[in-house]
Amino acid sequence: MFNTAKNTIKKAAKDQVEFVGAILTGVFVGSIFTLAYVKFWKEGDVTFADIGGMLAGTGTVGLLFVAIKTARSWREQLHESDKRESLNKFYETSLQVQNSLIQLRKLRLSPQYETMPI
Repeated sequence: MFNTAKNTIKKAAKDQVEFVGAILTGVFVGSIFTLAYVKFWKEGDVTFADIGGMLAGTGTVGLLFVAIKTARSWREQLHESDKRESLNKFYETSLQVQNSLIQLRKLRLSPQYETMPI
């Protein structure tokens, strides 16, 4: 139980670090594009709307990476859930078979059935 909680906390911290990393990457890439664009400020008509559009595009690319990471994590979680569910079904089925075999053995060893012809 404690290992599961520990692993859950580790995964949550890892996801948060990756999310913050993706946000910072988007900000830095946007800043680089903005600085490169501002370099040509005197040569053309650069407006703040242009800079905002570049930052929005960069943020969108950053969110794409976050969405891919989230989808991968969700898929892994579903896969683990399916594995756990199939193991539980296997365990329940094996218990039922074991109980059936015990009941069959008790019935076969019962004294009332020893005199009956087969």
